[in-house]
Amino acid sequence: MTEEMMFDQTSQTEETQEEVLDFSDIEKETTPNDVEESQEKEPGKEPEFALPIKYNGQEETLTREQAIELAQKGRNYDHVAQELSTLREQAKELEELKSSPELTLVEQLAKSSGMTKSEYMQHVSEQMRQAEISKLMEQGVSEQYATELMQNRIELNKTKGEMEELKGKLAKIEEREKSVQMWGAFFKAHPEIKSFEELPEEVMASISKGQEPEMAYTAYENRQLKEKLAALEQNKKNKEKAPGSVTGDGKGDELDAFQRAFMANL
Repeated sequence: MTEEMMFDQTSQTEETQEEVLDFSDIEKETTPNDVEESQEKEPGKEPEFALPIKYNGQEETLTREQAIELAQKGRNYDHVAQELSTLREQAKELEELKSSPELTLVEQLAKSSGMTKSEYMQHVSEQMRQAEISKLMEQGVSEQYATELMQNRIELNKTKGEMEELKGKLAKIEEREKSVQMWGAFFKAHPEIKSFEELPEEVMASISKGQEPEMAYTAYENRQLKEKLAALEQNKKNKEKAPGSVTGDGKGDELDAFQRAFMANL
């Protein structure tokens, strides 16, 4: 091999090595997309929670916390709907009262006297007071004493009204305390039930109609037990009617009698 050929091969080898070294020194740029792809490929990492919904014709995406909060609000929907229904009934009664003949007459009289309803009612009340004073004076009572007596009557009626209002508030407090004690006893007797929402629907329906929780839940359990015993009895009858079945020694009849007696007492 000539020296010229050896020199050419050596030159080519050196150039090849330089090219390899040059490519290895080039650092690959990392883009945001590459980071996201690498994160998506990381084993054991859960994807971010996102729940798409459509509300009022607009699409939204809920986080896990928002979805949990929305679910909890949904569970309270029936309770809120019932309260809303009560408010609507009260509003209806108020509208009926506003359109009653008595209130219409008061409005007409107040308007004809150039007064508001409140001013007219106060005016009528003062006239009634003066009439009572005049009646007492006709009976020989002095004007000063008659006036004081009427003022005392007014204060007494006011006090009676306040007492009635206080009685109403006390009755509500007692009712609330009774409800708290009743539910406390119920949850203590049934520790497997943690909240009102965990009650069966038919139990909640009975409670909403005024039945006490313990009575409603006991009735529910009795119905469930009756259904289970009836199913057991029906299964036994089916087995006895099946081809090749062997009748026992009579103990089954005693058990059936016990079951029927037990179910009759539920």
